[in-house]
Amino acid sequence: MRIIFMGTPKFAVAPLRALVDSGHEVISVFTNPDKQQGRGRKFTISPVKDFALQKNIEVVQPISLKAPEIQDKIRSLSPDFIVVVAYGKLLPKTILAIPRFGSVNIHASLLPKYRGPAPIQWALINGEQRTGVATMLMDDGLDTGDIIMQKEVEINEKTTVTELFSTLSELGAQLLLPSLEKLAHGEKTIKQTGESSYAPMITKEMAKLDFNKTGAEIINLVRGLSGYLTAWFELDGERIKVFRASKSAEKRPLKCKNGDIIKGKRLLVAASDSVVSFDEIQAPGGKRMDADAFLRGRRSVL
Repeated sequence: MRIIFMGTPKFAVAPLRALVDSGHEVISVFTNPDKQQGRGRKFTISPVKDFALQKNIEVVQPISLKAPEIQDKIRSLSPDFIVVVAYGKLLPKTILAIPRFGSVNIHASLLPKYRGPAPIQWALINGEQRTGVATMLMDDGLDTGDIIMQKEVEINEKTTVTELFSTLSELGAQLLLPSLEKLAHGEKTIKQTGESSYAPMITKEMAKLDFNKTGAEIINLVRGLSGYLTAWFELDGERIKVFRASKSAEKRPLKCKNGDIIKGKRLLVAASDSVVSFDEIQAPGGKRMDADAFLRGRRSVL
């Protein structure tokens, strides 16, 4: 099969690798333009571009897919499939109609729940106990196409967004090849049914912890943002990032206020209904470390 692949972040690399290793002909890879990052404002390439260059696959980085010359290029490649994984751009109808068997998307949720750009983060933030991956025959809606295959995974109370990204990326790669085979052989797809929900972009404003929320809500936000934007709170005038948090058995003192540090050997903070333990944190300019190591240098906290 002749396949055009469209994707950008690390999540999309495992499915692209599966296509390359399978022997399908990946004729071109579309990814977002290089970005300037860091203090030096140096240009960095996407993980998908990095992988494609290693495999000597043509890389195309259009600003817009609506440009006539980009659409003409896609037509000239005569793809059997377009495969889209976390590309970051919506495909116009004119492009969706080009491939012989259709355009396939890998989406990291059990559709129709968590349509949109951040399904993994929101599944954790909302305390879901299960999620999954769907392969979908794309239409012109936002993650509304027919389901080709779908598989569920469980989420436990310690699962972080980084772990879930890796799990679902590999699962998506496993589903991709049989999904393409199903479409190529004319097998029927399945209409999405049930109540839908939307997973909007994660914003920087969301990362500041609100201690008026419950302990469970605080812990779930930490899990959903850990290593991504990363949740944070202020301590001694500094912004402290929190990578791991858990429920503490410590009782909430009667006279404490939400957000108060509970005196003790661990970094315990009062939520609205309970006490939360911040287990792995990072101070400005420092390294990620266990809270007990952090506290040894912060006796004023105790």
